Amino acid sequence: MASSSCFHPDHSAYTASAPPTTDVDDDETYGTSRTGDPNDFLAQIGNYCNNPELSDLILKVGEQRYHAHKLILVSSSDVFRTMLTGSTWAESTTQEIELEEDYICEPVFPDFLKFLYTNCIYISDDIVIPLRTLADKYMVQRLSKLCIDYMCNELNCDNVIGWDKYATKFTLTRLSEECFTFMQQNIDLLIDSKKFLNMNIDQFVKVLQSSYVHIPDEYTLFKSVKDWAFAYDRSCSSDDIKSNLGIMLPHIRYPMMTGEQLDTIEKDEAINACYPEMKDEINSSYKFHATAITNPNWSLRKVTPRHYYHGYSCKFTLPNYSRRHHDNNRYVKVFPAYSSNGPSRTLTWDWFVSVAMGGRTDRLGVSNREPILEVSNPGPEQEERSVRLMAVFYGKRNGSMFKKVHHTTAFTVTDYNFHHIKMFGTSLPSQFIVKDTVTFHAVITPTEKIYIKCS
Repeated sequence: MASSSCFHPDHSAYTASAPPTTDVDDDETYGTSRTGDPNDFLAQIGNYCNNPELSDLILKVGEQRYHAHKLILVSSSDVFRTMLTGSTWAESTTQEIELEEDYICEPVFPDFLKFLYTNCIYISDDIVIPLRTLADKYMVQRLSKLCIDYMCNELNCDNVIGWDKYATKFTLTRLSEECFTFMQQNIDLLIDSKKFLNMNIDQFVKVLQSSYVHIPDEYTLFKSVKDWAFAYDRSCSSDDIKSNLGIMLPHIRYPMMTGEQLDTIEKDEAINACYPEMKDEINSSYKFHATAITNPNWSLRKVTPRHYYHGYSCKFTLPNYSRRHHDNNRYVKVFPAYSSNGPSRTLTWDWFVSVAMGGRTDRLGVSNREPILEVSNPGPEQEERSVRLMAVFYGKRNGSMFKKVHHTTAFTVTDYNFHHIKMFGTSLPSQFIVKDTVTFHAVITPTEKIYIKCS
């Protein structure tokens, strides 16, 4: 998606001056202060961009020359101000300045120059980085902010890895945080599309360390590490492969896997040859499954579940979303959202989750205009439980699918108590409505700090 952004100064179309408090003649007339439309002013100034009329400077970029006006450049850029007004700079007395720009920046220099005259810019994925590079070089902070805003708002599986590398290189903290959040919530889509193979080891390890990764199960994450390590060399003879696996595999949470998955890993000759420590990981995980006793070398993170989909969530697909007020269909899911065993007991809770579409009366006789999520526990433990529900919605940007947490809530539930959660609102963001269909995962996890046993 491309966007056109403009910065306009705050203004008032009409501002009346306060009358003086001193006594004056009745027939004295007071003036008013009026402000014209700044858009008209900017449009007039914009007409002089790369226009020889009144131009007092030529900027040479590559093989191109651009007519410019010192007043505009100086008022828009701190670097141009120093260059054109400082007595120690040769450029301050010349009529033509040659600017050395990176080859990716030369094609967008006309757009950059136009922004200095108009405060408006057209941004797309293809040009946002060279634009931001020019903005940073010439210290045009408002353009730099527009570029960062664009990247933070337009992340998808095609651009997030490259933009994260860019953010790390230039210490763009906000963009780096948004990229990491996106990668956590979309690592399964990155794996499915093979885009994750473009990640460097630092990016991948950061994801592996997180408890907030959205993934079908831990075994999927393990397989992705193996695929990443062996992507360019299947022989396992490379020292780099062994080194990378030695860095990455310790972050896999083996106790979160099923016995069948652990058995598959145990028989994987390539992995065992490159990572001899795997034997201890497998044996400790088997012991944990049988006794809930952890390996003393494990951190608590090792037995903390991530946001798993398989067995911990249900996926809803709501077609004809625009006609939800007239659709009385109910989408019902019953699933074991969480199986856990703590030091003294084993609990297994099955959850009943459904979507009540708008325009109908729910079980409690309440008429709901918008869709709501109904959550209950069918028992029979007769026990109160505090949980957190997270709704992860699928969206689409630039033709690329992505997922994003759109709603989280915490509540306490007992057997057969229904909780109604209004997570759609009256205006679900349009990016989550793809071909008039809404798709999301409902993930339920307990809020207590307890060990988890996957079975």
